[in-house]
Amino acid sequence: MREFFILLLAVLLWSLAFLALYRRQVRKAGPRETVSLLRRLFLGGKGCCWEEGNYSVLLLYLVLKAGGLLLFACTLRFFLVPDYYGLLLLLFMAGGVFFGWWHLSRLPAPAAWERIYSLPEGYAVFLATLNRPGTEEDWIGATLSQLDLRKKNLLVLAILRPGRMIVFPKGQEVLAAGDRLLIFGRKNNN
Repeated sequence: MREFFILLLAVLLWSLAFLALYRRQVRKAGPRETVSLLRRLFLGGKGCCWEEGNYSVLLLYLVLKAGGLLLFACTLRFFLVPDYYGLLLLLFMAGGVFFGWWHLSRLPAPAAWERIYSLPEGYAVFLATLNRPGTEEDWIGATLSQLDLRKKNLLVLAILRPGRMIVFPKGQEVLAAGDRLLIFGRKNNN
């Protein structure tokens, strides 16, 4: 019985730490970017790196890994010493994981073109993601000078890549899948 309360306390402390770091990341980067980060951290895919000095992402990553170890420890404890309290704790944790995964899957993925700031006379600042199927598929692998976006009244202000940002990119910069472009231009070019 004492082990159950210790594990329950560990699970509750982990939940509080995760929620605090999640809220901090949402305030810092916004909800869509945080969801994208969590998907990368959960799946462990490419782009799971963090910039130097960005310790909140590192802490979030470490708390997620600690949660996985905690879930493994509770599962192992239940199978080694089966009891109703262990089953209750395991169901509680599995329900939390399921609810979290369900909540993340229901949040909308970032749009291919997301309007960040509207300006007068039809101009706006957009965030364009190059990993979505659509009209920008032919942009992947091309340089900015080959695309000649100025003829379309579009100006690339920055290229955001995992772990790095290129401000005012030059014409020879090659675009890659997963790049996010900060673009200034007219609304009808979207």
